[in-house]
Amino acid sequence: MSRIGADPDGRLFVTQKGTAKTQETLSQQITETLAEHVGVHMTPHQFRHLAALLYVNEHPESFQSVSDLLGHSWAKTTLAYAGSSSRRASRAYGSHILQQRQALKLKRYARKRG
Repeated sequence: MSRIGADPDGRLFVTQKGTAKTQETLSQQITETLAEHVGVHMTPHQFRHLAALLYVNEHPESFQSVSDLLGHSWAKTTLAYAGSSSRRASRAYGSHILQQRQALKLKRYARKRG
């Protein structure tokens, strides 16, 4: 449900009736949306860390900011998610995601034509 024009101090994620969505509902919707639009299964936790990793790849000087944003007490924890071996794995996974997205686009295109 759209929150445009809504109370800025109100809930961000609400049902059609205006009640707050549960964490379980949001988690399920995020996972399903990623599967539908990107073509991969990814939990919100994985998505959160992927977003941080992508940011660190573009802004390595902001490593501490990412650590703070993720709420990690120790930079070592962030390093586990955004260190050089994680970046290599991320690039490989990113390539896989792009391939999955392309296959999904082709599948949708074929359905529209067929």
